[in-house]
Amino acid sequence: MDSYRKFLFSKTYQMLCNTELEMWEFSPAGIFDMWEAELVTGEPRNSLYLRRD
Repeated sequence: MDSYRKFLFSKTYQMLCNTELEMWEFSPAGIFDMWEAELVTGEPRNSLYLRRD
């Protein structure tokens, strides 16, 4: 439950709820990578899935 609560209050979840970003096309692996990047760096946009480095 703790992880679920952390996800619901995360920037990643806020991005998922934003209809302008159209993130419903993202894979579960991509969303998890964003959340993991947020946990480590504090910013989901640091995800390799988004940066495509």
